[in-house]
Amino acid sequence: MKKPTTITAVLILLLASLFLSACQPNQVPQENAVSTAKPEKTSARSTPPSPTMLPTQVPTPNWYVTAELLQGVPLRFVHPWSGEQAKVVDILVDTFNQTNEWGIFVTAIAPGGARLAFQTAESQLQMGSAPQVVVAPVEELSYWQQGGSLLSLDAYVADPLYGLSQEVLADFEPIFWSQDVVNAQRLGIPAMRDMRVLLYNITWGKELGFATGPQTPQQFREQVCAARDVYLNDNLWDNNGTGGWVINQQEYTILSWLRGFGISDFPLTPEPYSFNQPAALQAFTYLRLLSDDSCIWAGRNPTVYDYFANRQALLVSASAEDVLIQEDTMARLESDDQWSLLPYPSPDGKGSLISYGPSYGIFRSSPEQELASWLFVRWMSEPLQQKQLTRQTNMLPVSRELMLEYAETRGAHWSALVELVENAQAAPRTAEWRVGRFVLQDATYQFFSAGVLPDQFEQVLNLLDETLQELAKQPASPGWE
Repeated sequence: MKKPTTITAVLILLLASLFLSACQPNQVPQENAVSTAKPEKTSARSTPPSPTMLPTQVPTPNWYVTAELLQGVPLRFVHPWSGEQAKVVDILVDTFNQTNEWGIFVTAIAPGGARLAFQTAESQLQMGSAPQVVVAPVEELSYWQQGGSLLSLDAYVADPLYGLSQEVLADFEPIFWSQDVVNAQRLGIPAMRDMRVLLYNITWGKELGFATGPQTPQQFREQVCAARDVYLNDNLWDNNGTGGWVINQQEYTILSWLRGFGISDFPLTPEPYSFNQPAALQAFTYLRLLSDDSCIWAGRNPTVYDYFANRQALLVSASAEDVLIQEDTMARLESDDQWSLLPYPSPDGKGSLISYGPSYGIFRSSPEQELASWLFVRWMSEPLQQKQLTRQTNMLPVSRELMLEYAETRGAHWSALVELVENAQAAPRTAEWRVGRFVLQDATYQFFSAGVLPDQFEQVLNLLDETLQELAKQPASPGWE
């Protein structure tokens, strides 16, 4: 055989080289490569990728900490719930402790009520050992935020890695979600809500000649005075003065009356609020005259369930928690009367409803504890935990989907309650309401006192405002919020 010539050998080598290169995958120069893989969510932000891996550099928030620093972080959690609900909280906390990927360990502290929870958190704060997470109404969160002790949660909520999902955000009832924003800062995440309503005896109202429940102050007067007349004309002296609305001086009941008469909107920024307004004067004068005419009356029993079921009251004030209790009372006393839920009357007939309730807040601490606190609050705000928490109470869940579920399973009255939520207004949210709610109760007592005449009401309103401003400037002290 002839040996290949030099040219032939070169051609053979060239063809072999081309053949081998055709068998190799296409290569992209490393400096031009762009990662298309979707990053997985991890327990903490990893080292930011180099500029060669992303088309743009995303700045890292200064509150990010690594997963290693979150490991085993201890948290103390002060909440107002007691009884069976506190037991549920303990179960939820234990579940979080055992399942969270960071090893965060939460200790729940239940002083036994809302005021005790505030006092516990405040006293620990003053001693330099504040809890990391607290459940309190927004006015108390606002008080702590003004003192520089509470975190704003906006950055956490909106964070693409640690924030709330769009599904969870969309499921919050708008009025409940917006209530924790003060001075354009989110101070809390709503835990649950309540609302003051009127319970109205439909059956008795029709017997009195009224086709529907009262929607305006004039209609309210007509109906409660008609109920009064039933007992004034029955030849029994010991029930005289009953029949109408049972006076309720709870602060959110009074606010509902005042809003119905048109007092000005509550401020969204830290600024003084004055109750000395013509609408407030009109509302208190209206209620006092109803009382003087015995169309509304003060009950001795601290609960009104039996009064309503026994037709001793055509209307009573109630919270969301009272609705199912009233149903049970009607059954226990074998009352077949039909009843409904109404807003508080207003001159335009649209009614007045006030929403209020506790929220999760986070105190300032170390970066590790602040992020760990947020991760716990985020977990507690998920639908499954919300459902377990609200199952033990008749308060309103903050999830719209969960409210609708309860409306289907808890009966017609609870369904009516959920429908009323859409027309509710948020309660005051600034720090001065922390003491304002107690001052308003004290002033209301004066308006119903026989020793104070209606022509003195403006002086009482002036004193209410002066007392409110004086106390609002003072720091909280033991025994007083």
